[in-house]
Amino acid sequence: MLPPTQRRLAGAPPRILALLVVLLSLTIGASIAPATSSAAEPELLTNPDFTAGSTGWGTNRSSEILKILNGGIAQLSTRSGGSATLNDRPSTLRNQAKGTNYVAKARVRTTTPNVPGTLRIREVSGTQVNTSTTHFRLTDTSWRVVTLNLTTVYASSKLDFNLNSYRLPVGRNIQVDWTSFKLATTTDPVPPATGPQQPVDAPVTCKRESLSGTKFGVTLDIPSGLTIQQAWDRANRLYGKPGMLRIFHPGAPSGWHAATVAKGVDLSVSFKIHPKTILSGASDAKLRTWFRSAPKDVTIFWTYFHEPENNIQRGEFTASQYRAAWQRIHKIANEICQTNMHSTLILMDWTLDPRSGRTFDDYYPGTAYIDVLSWDPYNPWRGTIYKNPKAIFEKVVLKSRAEGKPYAIAETGSLLMGNDEGIGRAAWLKSMATYLRQNGALHAAYFDTTVSRYDMRLLDKPSQEAWRGITQGGK
Repeated sequence: MLPPTQRRLAGAPPRILALLVVLLSLTIGASIAPATSSAAEPELLTNPDFTAGSTGWGTNRSSEILKILNGGIAQLSTRSGGSATLNDRPSTLRNQAKGTNYVAKARVRTTTPNVPGTLRIREVSGTQVNTSTTHFRLTDTSWRVVTLNLTTVYASSKLDFNLNSYRLPVGRNIQVDWTSFKLATTTDPVPPATGPQQPVDAPVTCKRESLSGTKFGVTLDIPSGLTIQQAWDRANRLYGKPGMLRIFHPGAPSGWHAATVAKGVDLSVSFKIHPKTILSGASDAKLRTWFRSAPKDVTIFWTYFHEPENNIQRGEFTASQYRAAWQRIHKIANEICQTNMHSTLILMDWTLDPRSGRTFDDYYPGTAYIDVLSWDPYNPWRGTIYKNPKAIFEKVVLKSRAEGKPYAIAETGSLLMGNDEGIGRAAWLKSMATYLRQNGALHAAYFDTTVSRYDMRLLDKPSQEAWRGITQGGK
């Protein structure tokens, strides 16, 4: 017996049968028609589906694990907790023209639900870095496709493909079935660039002013017994009006007296409150008042608990408490939304040295919560030479670029080395300023004070004149 469809056709009039034949032929012809100019663009990634194992892929740190499972699935995990990154190795993607549209994709899942992740493309042109990012959270074990549309802002740039999970605990994972990076077609429209997206757990956003240029200033020598006004007068007498000031609050922020004294000068200001106090909500009202009362005519780099590494190592609080406190304060700052205030994480440069045994991600609350990375590198305190600035600062420059963040130098300085009476330090200060300008630092403050028995102050004329010329825009 014929199937129902054929039985119906068998009984149809000849004229209807002829029409059906024509329609069928048109349908078949359409299905085998050659591809038009809107056909899919070629894949730009090497080994995008891991059929060649880990060829073309790697991670950023020795503590990160990339494993290719049966079926060509890449699995990211970590030996010690922290960040895990799938990175194309080497970065072979090249962009020729500014304004080129691309679409990046990855099919991801986890077998350990509630894992956050980031798909990121870093566009590098010389010392300039532009980062496009989309965030996601894997709340179950199902597969999903993450998509990132981007438009290049430089010509002849390098494109770096990253899929990352920040603060990935030991025993948890992200799995990747396939990746893709292509020129966008009409079927992959690129919306106007809006910058990195906020993760799902940071719903309150605030668009802040753009940052550029390099300013030089000082740390006010207030611990020596001077008032803020006296310290400011001394700085002006020695260096002229500095481009920025570094101010410390040993506890909760107590107001904006420094801004009143140093009118029109950018500020790098930090405060310290125990994370447990922050997380209890006891400081919320005080912090809201402080953010709300901030001056609006200068750029402010605000920092919660600068250099927390030693405090955490001593057991005063945990890294997770520190990160959570940062996130809570940042949400308060976003609610107030002072567009001239930029959240700034300040860490020791020693933290980036493998000998420290430390991991950056322990102290990093997440890319959505930090606007600027700032560091405290010094010329070695023991020795007789002034090190080349590149040897001192390069690691913090490269790390900041890797995280897609602008950077600053919150503290720096040098003792007088060996038998030098100031001429050698003056030359070092000038070469340092040149290096930081050329490598895009937002600011650098000379630590013009003492630390225990170490006297960093610029008491000699050559050093004073050198730093005065630098703060006033000289070379």
